[in-house]
Amino acid sequence: MKRSLFLTMLFLLLVAPAFAHSIKVSAYARGGSVFVAGHYPDDRPVANGRVLVEDSTGEELLEGRTDENGRFRFPIPKIDTLRITVGDMLGHRATVRLRQSVLEAGKD
Repeated sequence: MKRSLFLTMLFLLLVAPAFAHSIKVSAYARGGSVFVAGHYPDDRPVANGRVLVEDSTGEELLEGRTDENGRFRFPIPKIDTLRITVGDMLGHRATVRLRQSVLEAGKD
């Protein structure tokens, strides 16, 4: 019993730091713009995070930085499936895809 408890605690200690540094990214389109938010699992914003936007072929469409609240806004660059990546200064990053149909619905 003690050994299984020890192994469980060891596992949690090794896994927790990796989870603590991951990023959550969300994005939606409305009124001709795309709104992006990047946060850590504890809901702290990814401030000054690098945002990279690519189209479905991998072509880079634009790049920017999140504000102090982890947010970034840009005009819809083209009606295509977009790949939006947010990363921090330590190299952690996450990507979300915004489908063409979502952009079409959010252009007005």
